[in-house]
Amino acid sequence: ADRLGYHAEAAAYLDYFLSRQGARAPEGDVSSADGFLSGNVPGLRWMGENGFILWALAEHYKLSGDRLWLKRVAPRMIKSSDWIIRERARTKTPAGGERPRHYGLLPKGRASDNEELNYFYWTDAYSYAGLRGTADVLPEIGLEKEAARLRAEADDYKACILDSLERSILRDTDPPFVPQGPYMNQPPTAERLAASWYGICSPIYMVEMGLLAANDPRAAWTNRMIEKYVMTSGLPTVVRPGSIDPHYVYDQALSQLLRGETEKFLWTFYSLLAYGQARTTYATLEGNDIVTGSSGDAWDSLRMPHMHSGSRVMALLRISLLLEDGETLHLLAGTPRGWLAPGKTVEVRRAPTHFGEAGVRCESSALAREITAVVTPPARRTARIVLHVRPPTAFGPLKSVTVDGKPWAGTSGEAVDLGRVASQTVVVCRY
Repeated sequence: ADRLGYHAEAAAYLDYFLSRQGARAPEGDVSSADGFLSGNVPGLRWMGENGFILWALAEHYKLSGDRLWLKRVAPRMIKSSDWIIRERARTKTPAGGERPRHYGLLPKGRASDNEELNYFYWTDAYSYAGLRGTADVLPEIGLEKEAARLRAEADDYKACILDSLERSILRDTDPPFVPQGPYMNQPPTAERLAASWYGICSPIYMVEMGLLAANDPRAAWTNRMIEKYVMTSGLPTVVRPGSIDPHYVYDQALSQLLRGETEKFLWTFYSLLAYGQARTTYATLEGNDIVTGSSGDAWDSLRMPHMHSGSRVMALLRISLLLEDGETLHLLAGTPRGWLAPGKTVEVRRAPTHFGEAGVRCESSALAREITAVVTPPARRTARIVLHVRPPTAFGPLKSVTVDGKPWAGTSGEAVDLGRVASQTVVVCRY
């Protein structure tokens, strides 16, 4: 909701979880529920619920800029952060004079609907992002001391996760195998990875959560391992051949887009629309049989309509148009080439980003091989803006670029690097 501009609705959703703080502990080896943020699904108590919700709270502020809201919820966010810190401290015990591979991770617990209790990087990735996100936003309301404390804890958490990851990678496989957890690094097979839901809760989530850069070899290895063993038509498979759980493919596609593998991103995006939608209502569902097209006889056989699934479809559309990467805002990085066929226009207005609302209008001339883009940069804080112009291949090579009427040299391939833009800017590309 926040990424689409529905900030009031997102705040209301988050209030539900805040009202339940401390109501229950996750399933696993934890000491208490004090500060833990959770949902209320009977029988499912994930270790990562707290971290995911905490991260969503930080993202709400980053996208809305609502300081009054942040002041109201900051004490709850700090309490949630302290739950992570306390539980991590319990795994910082050397064994035989050495640090075990789970040193500094959250305790063993349940990561998903899968009943296995183990140490999962998926859980720690979200929990780290929640802790780091809280440290990021607290200075906005003057809580510098608390922010510094949590930032130090987040830095230590990141170091522990990456140390564990480095010591757990199998390097004699092709590609090297980055496991789901420190003790889940058996040699990979399609059956083993499908059964452990590797395509759904793999370490590729570390990219979005700020632990690995998309260009990091470990991220690329994870992408390739998913492609090699547990993907069908660009979507994750689970449990048996043909069964897909497509709406957890977002981070796989995000990492590919950030690396410039746009065609792979689009393959997943269009496959999601083709195979992840109910045929009569176009509602999204959690899973489907890609061979038979069946999602079960009952309306709710796969929890349709499925909130997470719907949000992932919209999230993939959003990052095709606007995508934050640190202090950089990418515009139109994942757009299909046909969207800029002669006479066509792609337009985004007042879209929420971490920098404030931004917009772009990109119009392809019907008479000449020329594309004009008007970029409206965010006003809350400046960002380095990179405009991606992806016309049909029939346009041929890019011949020239002007920015506000002046020749521009900051172009690489299809990307026009505008730098830190502070006012509306006109870009003209000629082919």
